[in-house]
Amino acid sequence: MKKTLLCVAVMMAGSAFATPFTGNSAASNAMGNTGVASAPAQDAFQFNPALLADYDDSVGFSLTLPSVKVFIDDSEGLIENGEDFVSGDAWADFQNIDADAFNAAISGDGATVLSMADVLANIATDINSISTAITDITTATDDGDAPSDAQTTALTDASNSLSTNALSLDTKTGVADTQATTLTTAVTGVLDGLLGFNDSPLQLGLGFDVLNVALPSQTLGMALSISTTTTVGVNIGISDTDFEPVEGMAADLTGITTTAKALTVSINALAAANLALTAHLVDEPDPADFAADPTAFAPAVTTWGETLATLSTNVTSAQADVDTKLGSLTDFNGDYIKISDGEVTPPTIGELTS
Repeated sequence: MKKTLLCVAVMMAGSAFATPFTGNSAASNAMGNTGVASAPAQDAFQFNPALLADYDDSVGFSLTLPSVKVFIDDSEGLIENGEDFVSGDAWADFQNIDADAFNAAISGDGATVLSMADVLANIATDINSISTAITDITTATDDGDAPSDAQTTALTDASNSLSTNALSLDTKTGVADTQATTLTTAVTGVLDGLLGFNDSPLQLGLGFDVLNVALPSQTLGMALSISTTTTVGVNIGISDTDFEPVEGMAADLTGITTTAKALTVSINALAAANLALTAHLVDEPDPADFAADPTAFAPAVTTWGETLATLSTNVTSAQADVDTKLGSLTDFNGDYIKISDGEVTPPTIGELTS
Protein backbone atom coordinates (compact mmCIF):
# COMPACT_ATOMS: atom_id res chain seq x y z
CA MET A 1 0.00 0.00 0.00
CA LYS A 2 2.85 2.39 0.87
CA LYS A 3 4.52 1.72 -2.47
CA THR A 4 1.24 2.42 -4.29
CA LEU A 5 0.69 5.68 -2.44
CA LEU A 6 4.29 6.71 -3.10
CA CYS A 7 3.83 6.00 -6.82
CA VAL A 8 0.62 8.04 -6.96
CA ALA A 9 2.29 10.88 -5.06
CA VAL A 10 5.23 10.95 -7.49
CA MET A 11 2.85 10.95 -10.49
CA MET A 12 0.86 13.83 -9.06
CA ALA A 13 3.99 15.77 -8.24
CA GLY A 14 5.24 15.32 -11.80
CA SER A 15 2.10 16.90 -13.25
CA ALA A 16 1.65 19.61 -10.65
CA PHE A 17 1.62 23.27 -11.59
CA ALA A 18 3.44 25.29 -8.95
CA THR A 19 1.44 28.09 -7.38
CA PRO A 20 2.81 31.08 -5.51
CA PHE A 21 2.43 31.74 -1.80
CA THR A 22 -1.25 31.66 -0.88
CA GLY A 23 -1.29 32.93 2.68
CA ASN A 24 -3.78 35.76 3.21
CA SER A 25 -2.18 37.66 6.06
CA ALA A 26 -1.51 41.34 5.43
CA ALA A 27 1.06 41.50 8.20
CA SER A 28 2.90 38.42 6.98
CA ASN A 29 2.85 39.53 3.38
CA ALA A 30 4.20 42.94 4.40
CA MET A 31 7.12 41.23 6.15
CA GLY A 32 8.10 39.19 3.10
CA ASN A 33 5.85 36.17 3.76
CA THR A 34 7.45 35.34 7.10
CA GLY A 35 4.23 33.80 8.44
CA VAL A 36 5.78 30.38 9.14
CA ALA A 37 7.30 31.80 12.30
CA SER A 38 5.28 34.94 12.96
CA ALA A 39 1.70 34.57 11.67
CA PRO A 40 -1.05 35.71 14.02
CA ALA A 41 -3.17 32.97 15.53
CA GLN A 42 -6.10 33.37 13.13
CA ASP A 43 -3.74 32.85 10.16
CA ALA A 44 -1.54 30.15 11.64
CA PHE A 45 -3.35 27.32 9.87
CA GLN A 46 -2.33 28.81 6.50
CA PHE A 47 1.36 29.05 7.34
CA ASN A 48 2.25 26.70 10.16
CA PRO A 49 -0.50 24.99 12.21
CA ALA A 50 2.05 24.14 14.91
CA LEU A 51 1.98 27.81 15.88
CA LEU A 52 -1.43 27.21 17.50
CA ALA A 53 0.44 25.59 20.36
CA ASP A 54 3.09 28.31 20.64
CA TYR A 55 1.21 31.44 21.62
CA ASP A 56 1.16 33.07 25.02
CA ASP A 57 -1.59 31.93 27.36
CA SER A 58 -3.15 35.36 27.13
CA VAL A 59 -4.09 34.67 23.47
CA GLY A 60 -7.20 32.51 23.74
CA PHE A 61 -9.22 33.61 20.75
CA SER A 62 -8.43 35.22 17.35
CA LEU A 63 -10.74 36.30 14.57
CA THR A 64 -10.33 37.78 11.07
CA LEU A 65 -13.29 39.39 9.41
CA PRO A 66 -13.76 38.99 5.62
CA SER A 67 -10.64 39.91 3.65
CA VAL A 68 -9.53 39.83 0.03
CA LYS A 69 -6.13 38.98 -1.43
CA VAL A 70 -4.92 39.56 -5.02
CA PHE A 71 -1.54 38.42 -6.28
CA ILE A 72 0.42 38.35 -9.53
CA ASP A 73 3.39 36.04 -9.99
CA ASP A 74 5.60 37.03 -12.94
CA SER A 75 8.91 35.79 -11.60
CA GLU A 76 10.13 34.87 -15.12
CA GLY A 77 9.45 38.36 -16.48
CA LEU A 78 6.71 37.59 -19.03
CA ILE A 79 5.21 41.08 -18.77
CA GLU A 80 8.64 42.70 -19.01
CA ASN A 81 9.47 40.60 -22.07
CA GLY A 82 6.21 41.71 -23.64
CA GLU A 83 7.00 45.37 -23.02
CA ASP A 84 10.48 44.91 -24.47
CA PHE A 85 9.01 43.19 -27.50
CA VAL A 86 6.52 45.98 -28.23
CA SER A 87 9.07 48.75 -27.67
CA GLY A 88 11.92 46.95 -29.45
CA ASP A 89 13.37 47.28 -32.94
CA ALA A 90 11.46 44.30 -34.35
CA TRP A 91 8.11 46.02 -33.90
CA ALA A 92 9.48 49.20 -35.48
CA ASP A 93 10.91 47.18 -38.39
CA PHE A 94 7.49 45.70 -39.11
CA GLN A 95 5.97 49.18 -39.12
CA ASN A 96 8.67 50.28 -41.61
CA ILE A 97 7.63 47.68 -44.18
CA ASP A 98 5.96 49.45 -47.11
CA ALA A 99 3.52 46.80 -48.27
CA ASP A 100 1.98 49.10 -50.89
CA ALA A 101 5.37 49.75 -52.52
CA PHE A 102 6.17 46.06 -52.48
CA ASN A 103 2.80 45.12 -54.01
CA ALA A 104 3.17 47.79 -56.71
CA ALA A 105 6.65 46.51 -57.59
CA ILE A 106 5.48 42.91 -57.84
CA SER A 107 1.85 43.18 -58.96
CA GLY A 108 1.64 46.67 -60.51
CA ASP A 109 -1.44 48.81 -60.11
CA GLY A 110 -3.55 47.42 -62.94
CA ALA A 111 -3.18 50.65 -64.92
CA THR A 112 0.05 52.55 -65.59
CA VAL A 113 2.45 50.52 -63.44
CA LEU A 114 3.27 47.13 -64.92
CA SER A 115 3.68 44.06 -62.78
CA MET A 116 7.03 42.31 -62.60
CA ALA A 117 5.53 39.41 -64.56
CA ASP A 118 4.53 41.84 -67.36
CA VAL A 119 8.03 43.32 -67.44
CA LEU A 120 9.55 39.84 -67.65
CA ALA A 121 7.15 39.01 -70.50
CA ASN A 122 8.23 42.17 -72.32
CA ILE A 123 11.87 41.22 -71.79
CA ALA A 124 11.21 37.80 -73.29
CA THR A 125 9.57 39.48 -76.31
CA ASP A 126 12.57 41.81 -76.70
CA ILE A 127 14.95 38.87 -76.61
CA ASN A 128 12.98 37.09 -79.34
CA SER A 129 12.96 40.28 -81.45
CA ILE A 130 16.71 40.64 -81.01
CA SER A 131 17.24 37.02 -81.97
CA THR A 132 15.14 37.45 -85.12
CA ALA A 133 16.92 40.70 -86.08
CA ILE A 134 20.35 39.15 -85.61
CA THR A 135 19.35 36.12 -87.68
CA ASP A 136 18.16 38.37 -90.52
CA ILE A 137 21.33 40.46 -90.36
CA THR A 138 23.59 37.40 -90.24
CA THR A 139 21.78 35.86 -93.21
CA ALA A 140 22.23 39.04 -95.24
CA THR A 141 25.92 39.37 -94.45
CA ASP A 142 26.55 35.69 -95.15
CA ASP A 143 25.06 36.24 -98.62
CA GLY A 144 27.39 39.18 -99.15
CA ASP A 145 24.69 41.77 -98.75
CA ALA A 146 24.65 44.67 -96.37
CA PRO A 147 21.90 44.62 -93.74
CA SER A 148 18.98 46.78 -94.67
CA ASP A 149 17.97 49.87 -92.75
CA ALA A 150 14.85 48.04 -91.60
CA GLN A 151 16.93 45.20 -90.15
CA THR A 152 19.27 47.61 -88.38
CA THR A 153 16.33 49.62 -87.05
CA ALA A 154 14.62 46.45 -85.78
CA LEU A 155 17.73 45.48 -83.81
CA THR A 156 18.15 49.01 -82.46
CA ASP A 157 14.50 49.24 -81.39
CA ALA A 158 14.64 45.84 -79.71
CA SER A 159 17.85 46.81 -77.88
CA ASN A 160 16.37 50.12 -76.70
CA SER A 161 13.19 48.37 -75.55
CA LEU A 162 15.27 45.80 -73.68
CA SER A 163 17.24 48.58 -71.96
CA THR A 164 13.99 50.29 -70.92
CA ASN A 165 12.50 47.07 -69.55
CA ALA A 166 15.79 46.24 -67.83
CA LEU A 167 15.67 49.61 -66.05
CA SER A 168 12.06 48.94 -65.03
CA LEU A 169 12.97 45.49 -63.70
CA ASP A 170 15.97 46.94 -61.88
CA THR A 171 13.76 49.55 -60.19
CA LYS A 172 11.18 46.95 -59.18
CA THR A 173 13.87 44.62 -57.95
CA GLY A 174 15.41 47.42 -55.86
CA VAL A 175 12.07 48.14 -54.18
CA ALA A 176 11.37 44.45 -53.61
CA ASP A 177 14.88 43.87 -52.27
CA THR A 178 14.61 46.78 -49.83
CA GLN A 179 11.28 45.53 -48.49
CA ALA A 180 12.49 41.91 -48.42
CA THR A 181 15.54 42.95 -46.41
CA THR A 182 13.36 44.92 -43.99
CA LEU A 183 10.96 41.99 -43.71
CA THR A 184 13.78 39.52 -43.06
CA THR A 185 15.23 41.78 -40.36
CA ALA A 186 11.80 42.19 -38.77
CA VAL A 187 11.05 38.48 -38.89
CA THR A 188 14.38 37.63 -37.30
CA GLY A 189 13.79 40.18 -34.56
CA VAL A 190 10.25 38.96 -33.92
CA LEU A 191 11.34 35.33 -33.72
CA ASP A 192 14.06 36.24 -31.25
CA GLY A 193 11.52 38.26 -29.27
CA LEU A 194 8.99 35.43 -29.22
CA LEU A 195 11.61 33.06 -27.87
CA GLY A 196 11.79 35.37 -24.87
CA PHE A 197 8.23 34.30 -24.02
CA ASN A 198 9.12 30.61 -24.05
CA ASP A 199 8.58 28.86 -20.70
CA SER A 200 7.69 32.12 -18.97
CA PRO A 201 4.76 31.36 -16.65
CA LEU A 202 2.38 34.04 -15.44
CA GLN A 203 -0.06 33.41 -12.59
CA LEU A 204 -2.89 35.51 -11.25
CA GLY A 205 -4.70 34.77 -8.00
CA LEU A 206 -7.70 35.99 -6.06
CA GLY A 207 -8.42 34.90 -2.50
CA PHE A 208 -11.43 35.69 -0.31
CA ASP A 209 -11.50 34.78 3.36
CA VAL A 210 -15.05 34.76 4.69
CA LEU A 211 -14.06 33.83 8.24
CA ASN A 212 -10.89 32.83 10.05
CA VAL A 213 -11.17 31.94 13.73
CA ALA A 214 -8.59 30.25 15.97
CA LEU A 215 -8.51 28.89 19.52
CA PRO A 216 -4.78 28.53 20.24
CA SER A 217 -3.78 26.21 23.07
CA GLN A 218 -0.68 24.32 24.04
CA THR A 219 -2.91 21.36 24.77
CA LEU A 220 -5.37 21.27 21.86
CA GLY A 221 -5.27 24.19 19.45
CA MET A 222 -8.07 24.50 16.92
CA ALA A 223 -8.85 26.74 13.94
CA LEU A 224 -11.68 27.15 11.46
CA SER A 225 -11.43 28.83 8.04
CA ILE A 226 -14.07 29.52 5.43
CA SER A 227 -12.35 30.84 2.31
CA THR A 228 -11.93 30.45 -1.41
CA THR A 229 -8.92 30.97 -3.66
CA THR A 230 -8.77 31.00 -7.45
CA THR A 231 -5.48 30.80 -9.29
CA VAL A 232 -5.18 31.15 -13.06
CA GLY A 233 -1.86 30.44 -14.74
CA VAL A 234 -0.53 30.46 -18.29
CA ASN A 235 2.74 29.15 -19.66
CA ILE A 236 3.72 29.82 -23.27
CA GLY A 237 5.58 27.07 -25.09
CA ILE A 238 7.20 28.19 -28.36
CA SER A 239 8.15 25.52 -30.87
CA ASP A 240 11.16 26.17 -33.09
CA THR A 241 9.55 24.19 -35.91
CA ASP A 242 6.79 26.80 -36.20
CA PHE A 243 9.43 29.37 -37.15
CA GLU A 244 10.79 27.38 -40.08
CA PRO A 245 8.11 28.38 -42.66
CA VAL A 246 8.43 32.07 -41.79
CA GLU A 247 12.22 31.99 -41.95
CA GLY A 248 12.08 29.87 -45.11
CA MET A 249 9.70 32.24 -46.90
CA ALA A 250 11.84 35.24 -45.94
CA ALA A 251 14.90 33.44 -47.31
CA ASP A 252 13.03 32.54 -50.50
CA LEU A 253 11.93 36.15 -50.95
CA THR A 254 15.54 37.26 -50.63
CA GLY A 255 16.51 34.55 -53.12
CA ILE A 256 13.95 35.83 -55.64
CA THR A 257 15.20 39.41 -55.44
CA THR A 258 18.82 38.22 -55.70
CA THR A 259 17.94 36.24 -58.83
CA ALA A 260 16.11 39.25 -60.26
CA LYS A 261 19.12 41.49 -59.64
CA ALA A 262 21.39 38.99 -61.40
CA LEU A 263 18.94 38.99 -64.31
CA THR A 264 19.06 42.78 -64.66
CA VAL A 265 22.86 42.65 -64.80
CA SER A 266 22.67 40.08 -67.61
CA ILE A 267 20.02 42.10 -69.45
CA ASN A 268 22.14 45.24 -69.28
CA ALA A 269 25.07 43.25 -70.68
CA LEU A 270 22.87 42.00 -73.53
CA ALA A 271 21.59 45.49 -74.27
CA ALA A 272 25.18 46.80 -74.38
CA ALA A 273 26.20 43.97 -76.73
CA ASN A 274 23.25 44.76 -78.99
CA LEU A 275 24.09 48.46 -79.08
CA ALA A 276 27.71 47.66 -79.94
CA LEU A 277 26.55 45.40 -82.78
CA THR A 278 24.14 48.06 -84.05
CA ALA A 279 26.86 50.72 -84.01
CA HIS A 280 29.14 48.39 -85.96
CA LEU A 281 26.46 47.77 -88.58
CA VAL A 282 26.11 51.49 -89.14
CA ASP A 283 29.89 51.67 -89.59
CA GLU A 284 29.92 49.28 -92.56
CA PRO A 285 32.72 50.16 -95.11
CA ASP A 286 31.58 52.29 -98.03
CA PRO A 287 33.36 51.83 -101.42
CA ALA A 288 33.25 55.59 -101.90
CA ASP A 289 35.60 55.96 -98.96
CA PHE A 290 38.23 53.91 -100.79
CA ALA A 291 38.25 55.78 -104.16
CA ALA A 292 41.90 56.68 -103.70
CA ASP A 293 42.88 53.04 -103.06
CA PRO A 294 40.17 50.60 -104.22
CA THR A 295 42.37 47.62 -103.28
CA ALA A 296 41.97 48.48 -99.58
CA PHE A 297 38.20 48.06 -99.73
CA ALA A 298 38.19 44.25 -99.69
CA PRO A 299 40.47 43.90 -96.63
CA ALA A 300 38.36 46.52 -94.82
CA VAL A 301 35.19 44.55 -95.53
CA THR A 302 36.89 41.37 -94.30
CA THR A 303 37.97 43.03 -91.07
CA TRP A 304 34.52 44.53 -90.64
CA GLY A 305 32.96 41.10 -91.16
CA GLU A 306 35.27 39.46 -88.61
CA THR A 307 34.36 42.11 -86.04
CA LEU A 308 30.70 41.62 -86.90
CA ALA A 309 31.04 37.90 -86.23
CA THR A 310 32.70 38.58 -82.87
CA LEU A 311 30.02 41.06 -81.85
CA SER A 312 27.29 38.64 -82.99
CA THR A 313 28.88 35.91 -80.84
CA ASN A 314 28.93 38.29 -77.86
CA VAL A 315 25.22 38.96 -78.35
CA THR A 316 24.44 35.27 -78.63
CA SER A 317 26.42 34.52 -75.46
CA ALA A 318 24.78 37.38 -73.55
CA GLN A 319 21.37 36.26 -74.76
CA ALA A 320 21.99 32.71 -73.54
CA ASP A 321 22.97 34.08 -70.12
CA VAL A 322 19.77 36.13 -70.00
CA ASP A 323 17.70 33.09 -70.96
CA THR A 324 19.29 31.09 -68.14
CA LYS A 325 18.71 33.73 -65.47
CA LEU A 326 15.23 34.50 -66.77
CA GLY A 327 14.37 30.82 -66.45
CA SER A 328 15.75 30.78 -62.88
CA LEU A 329 13.37 33.60 -61.97
CA THR A 330 10.22 32.54 -63.84
CA ASP A 331 10.65 28.98 -62.52
CA PHE A 332 12.00 29.77 -59.06
CA ASN A 333 12.01 26.69 -56.86
CA GLY A 334 12.39 27.77 -53.24
CA ASP A 335 11.71 25.71 -50.16
CA TYR A 336 8.37 27.46 -49.59
CA ILE A 337 7.85 29.92 -52.45
CA LYS A 338 7.69 28.30 -55.87
CA ILE A 339 7.17 30.03 -59.22
CA SER A 340 6.20 28.18 -62.38
CA ASP A 341 5.98 30.09 -65.67
CA GLY A 342 5.74 33.31 -63.66
CA GLU A 343 2.84 32.07 -61.50
CA VAL A 344 3.47 31.92 -57.76
CA THR A 345 2.30 28.82 -55.92
CA PRO A 346 1.11 29.72 -52.38
CA PRO A 347 3.19 27.98 -49.71
CA THR A 348 1.65 25.20 -47.65
CA ILE A 349 1.95 25.69 -43.89
CA GLY A 350 1.39 22.77 -41.53
CA GLU A 351 -0.34 22.92 -38.18
CA LEU A 352 1.42 25.00 -35.55
CA THR A 353 2.75 23.16 -32.53
CA SER A 354 3.45 26.09 -30.18
